[in-house]
Amino acid sequence: VGDMANPVHVSDSEYSGNEDRLRREFNGSLALTWKFPWVKGLIAKALVAYDYTNTEWKTWRRDLTEYTYDYANEEYVGKEINTAYLESKFENYEKPTYQFSLNYNNTFAKRHNIGATFVWEMYNDKKNWVTGTRDFAIGLIPDLDYGNDSNQKSSGKTQKTAHAGWVGRLNYDYGNRYLVEFNFRYDGTYKFQRGNRWGFFPGVSLGWRVSEEKFWKESFLNFINNLKIRASWGKMGDDGALAYQFLNGYTYPVGGAAYAMPGGAIFDGSFVNASATKGLANQSISWIEAKTFDIGFDLEAWAGTGMLMMVPALIWVSLARGANLAPFAVASMVSPSNVWDPPCIVPRAASSVLFAGFSTHSRLMDSAACVLLVVPVLGDVASVADAV
Repeated sequence: VGDMANPVHVSDSEYSGNEDRLRREFNGSLALTWKFPWVKGLIAKALVAYDYTNTEWKTWRRDLTEYTYDYANEEYVGKEINTAYLESKFENYEKPTYQFSLNYNNTFAKRHNIGATFVWEMYNDKKNWVTGTRDFAIGLIPDLDYGNDSNQKSSGKTQKTAHAGWVGRLNYDYGNRYLVEFNFRYDGTYKFQRGNRWGFFPGVSLGWRVSEEKFWKESFLNFINNLKIRASWGKMGDDGALAYQFLNGYTYPVGGAAYAMPGGAIFDGSFVNASATKGLANQSISWIEAKTFDIGFDLEAWAGTGMLMMVPALIWVSLARGANLAPFAVASMVSPSNVWDPPCIVPRAASSVLFAGFSTHSRLMDSAACVLLVVPVLGDVASVADAV
């Protein structure tokens, strides 16, 4: 195989070496729940969880020499492929979590439903690891003590994080028709300096279950048994920035890894690790905030045997005869067919209204159903039919 090692030889761990990994893991939690006897619907809960992981790695590379036959001198010539080498690493990780909550749900006068949740949570994790490497003159025992003192390397690190937060929610609905909810998060992170560590992220949502109204139940559209229109606004936070950017300081040593020397220089015959500035500190860094606003609706027909599915996109159509179709969302009809059928155009008495639909097969339902979407049209129905 020329200068390349024999693949059969190097793939055998008995000759080339091996990597062993041992992982010990514990995940446990304990929760206590108490229903207040003197306050109907009020429940308190305390939860403590603990996660622990211990991991060991050993990467053992054996001495490996291959031989080729020298016909001119009639002898075997050895070529060293690997020298004996060991990398050993130990890592510990632990994460305790504490959570306490209050939940309240109650109904007043048979129509007024009130719910509230308040949660406090704190968790922090700690990880430390150490790695050592050595070359071996005699690669027989895969333990660091039996390696060479020269060129030995070691590294290690300890990392800690901390997070805490408050979560709240208050919701009310009247007769399961008119719904309103307010929620918030007040989160703190270790990544930012005092004054910027905490962020407040509120949200509010409104809903109207039109299908619960008397006029809907008595209309020809009562086959749609669930129609809810809803809107929401909220603010979200992200602490994804690098930690401690608000601090001035130095990185020491610069670069380096378990298998390479860090940056530095030789002074008076001794190697001195190098350091580098962390750059200009950002005293103002804090939470990244994003605001969202959504409007949508939920719809169910025939008590769940058929369902209208809306595509969340606006479509503009320019008609051949110059008429314009207003922005609309395409509705799907559930049918036994497994392919898209041609568009369904059903003109009504008023020329400004068009009933249009497409049929497709849904794997979520076995029965067939037909749903038509009302589309407002600017122009005559015949023009729309010809264009589609």
